[in-house]
This record gives sequence, C-alpha cells and structure tokens, in this order.
Amino acid sequence: MDVTAALPADRLLLARLAGAQHDQWQELLQQRQLVLDSCDHEAIHDLRVASRRLRTVTELLAPLIGTEQVRRLQRPLRRLTRELGQLRNLDEAHRYLTGLNHDGLAPLTSQLAQQRRHECTRIRPLLKGLPKKRLQRLLERSGQQLNGAEAAPPLTVVGRLEERNLALYRPIHQLLQLPELAEQADQRHTLRIAIKKWRYFSELLALLWGRRQDRLTILLKRYQGLLGELNDRELLLTLVRDAEQLAPPVRDRVLLLIDAQHRQLINDFRQLLAQQPLQYQFQV
Repeated sequence: MDVTAALPADRLLLARLAGAQHDQWQELLQQRQLVLDSCDHEAIHDLRVASRRLRTVTELLAPLIGTEQVRRLQRPLRRLTRELGQLRNLDEAHRYLTGLNHDGLAPLTSQLAQQRRHECTRIRPLLKGLPKKRLQRLLERSGQQLNGAEAAPPLTVVGRLEERNLALYRPIHQLLQLPELAEQADQRHTLRIAIKKWRYFSELLALLWGRRQDRLTILLKRYQGLLGELNDRELLLTLVRDAEQLAPPVRDRVLLLIDAQHRQLINDFRQLLAQQPLQYQFQV
C-alpha cells in the first residue's frame, strides 16, 4: 500500500494545524472567562487542559514560524498551567475528603475551602493579565504562515510529526525500563507528565489525520488517569498527616483508608504495566 496516498497533503495538514491552534485558543479564552466569572472547579480543569492542548500545537511550530515566536507563545501558557495547579489540588482534596462524610474532618475541609477562596482571589490578576491581544496577534500571524506555507516535499510535515512523536515517547520508554517503577513516586510522577504530553499529541494527530481516537490514545488516558489517582493519594497522605487540627483517631483512620487505596492503585498500575505495556506507535 502507498502510505502517502492515505495521508492528507502537506498543505492540508498545515491548514488543519492552523485550525487546531485557532480552536484551542478560543477554548482557552472561553474557559478563562468561566473561571473569572465563577472559579468553578470544572472550568479550572478545562482551562488547564486547553492551555496544554494549545501548547501541544505551538510546540510543533518552531521549524515553521521560528523558535522565538514559539517561545513568546509558550511562556504565558506555561505559566497559566502552572499557576492553576494549586487550585486544582485544593479542589481534588476537598472533593475527596467531603465525600468521606466524616464529621471529624470538618476542621480540615473548612480550612481547604478558605484556602480555595484565597487561591481564587490570587489567580484573578493572573487571568486578567493574560496578554490576550499579544497572543492573539502571534497566533493569527502563525496561522497565516501555516496557511500560506509553500508546498513542501512529500512527507515533510509528516516527517516532522513523526520526529515529535518519537521525542515524546523516548522518555516514556526510558522510564518503563526502570525496575520497580510502580513503587517509585518521583518516577511515576515524571511518567505521568510524559504520558500526558504524548496523549495530547496523539489526539492532535488523530485530528490532523481526520480520524477518531485510536486504541493508543484510549490506553494513554487510562495510564494518565491511574497515575493521576496515585498522585492525588500521595498529596492527600501528606495533607492529612500534617493536619494538626484533626483529632488523632480521625487522622489515623483516614490515613489508613488513603494508604489502603494507594497500595491498591500501585497494584493496579503494576498489572496495567504487565498486561497492556505502552509501545511506540505512530499511526498514519
């Protein structure tokens, strides 16, 4: 089979890349406004996702629009993702602990709610200060450059996509070779971030090819979700262990529960590694 016959032409791929950039920018603006209006926890999550997806697109553009322009796009997006992280962690901790329906946890959940209010207040200037006009100009310019690019030699764009795909998989492959990976919290965290980046890129590829998500992106989402739950339990263990306002019997009981869940998640992750290992794939 002639692979090139099954692929969109370079010009079409560039146009789709420009379209994905535009769509993710609009999604980011919409979610930013929702967070400003309500500081809703779902909007916060969606805003972080939108910032990551837009970064996934812009990271591809250096050979096409120049490294400096990509850096100017990436800096505020990376800061936005990072600064919203604490708010996301507070939301997850509060949701988990209130879900236990334990009266003895009220002092801690009340403190988390207060911290969340302060954090919402803290991030408002950041969200309002997002350089929208400057980013809009940069994105419009890069979109014009993508749409107006000269026809490239066969598979040039596809080749660049494959290079990026391999670069994203390489750290995952290295981490998967580590013995007892399931028990190493720092390495699991690094793996989670690497898988998240590869997943967003794989979903972008599906969009560029004009196809639905494949088995790889579904598996990456499963890995990411499981590793995310492990990370949340680790944060919860530290939070509850350090919560001096909790009565010792309450703290010990909740720690036992979280620790049991944490150990079960490690077992689940170990089984996932054995039964559905992540292997390199570049779907064309």
